[in-house]
Amino acid sequence: MRSGGRPVAVTVVAWLYIAAGGLMFASNFPGLLAGRADSGWVELTEALGVVAGVFLLRRQNWARWLAVAWMAFHVAISFPVARLLAAHAAFFVVITWALFQPAAGRYFRGGGAGPAAIGEAAGEAAGGEGGNEAG
Repeated sequence: MRSGGRPVAVTVVAWLYIAAGGLMFASNFPGLLAGRADSGWVELTEALGVVAGVFLLRRQNWARWLAVAWMAFHVAISFPVARLLAAHAAFFVVITWALFQPAAGRYFRGGGAGPAAIGEAAGEAAGGEGGNEAG
């Protein structure tokens, strides 16, 4: 990871959320069109996975909490099936580690969508140094 850059683990987790959420959304979409009773909730859950992935890439701290909650939900609904529970629990542990390791914490503390972060991003995109350097 370069100074201030996104840790590889965060990038991998974010893209896995985008891919898994997107693929599951697409695969469950016919059920929504057919009017299956639980399809709306299933699609909402999958969309939240995509949202978590996108906003992890955008350096939003709340997105890592959403990602962990999303995986915890999947662990909870896996209880009747031991193999599924084991797989989801293992993913939960790895994802939680990846998103809350010290490098990830530094990455997310350095970001945000507040006015200062937006100004810095705009300044960097324009080739400037960014907006808020301390003394």
